[in-house]
Amino acid sequence: MDRPEHVRAVLFDAGGTDIGGLLFELRSHGIACALVSSMPSHALLHELGRSRMLARFDAVIGTDMITRHKPDPEGCLLAARLLDVDPASCVVIDAADTGIAAARAAGMYVCARDDGSGTLDLSHADETFSSYAELVFR
Repeated sequence: MDRPEHVRAVLFDAGGTDIGGLLFELRSHGIACALVSSMPSHALLHELGRSRMLARFDAVIGTDMITRHKPDPEGCLLAARLLDVDPASCVVIDAADTGIAAARAAGMYVCARDDGSGTLDLSHADETFSSYAELVFR
């Protein structure tokens, strides 16, 4: 699958130490950001608030907000709906098999973060990267 020409939203599964710069870049280009996680939303909101990252996301999807979990695409599709964007204009950043499968089933482009361990199966991702600094969205 080719990366969407006009990315309207980026969905994340989890953060990282260098995620702040990417979120800032995305927001400065008018690209919406959502977090779709396997944690309950109250725990996500608490953690994002504690780390001062909550305001950087336009939507936060926890497991208590959906009935079917990854690899089902329900969480990804809910995020696209809440962001009011076409799923085909979304990029998902995830490294888990189930997250990659969910994004693919939703018709979204997948960028997978390779942690260098060699233990992740990233073969179904459209693109891999090792640092958020490598990703460029315009």
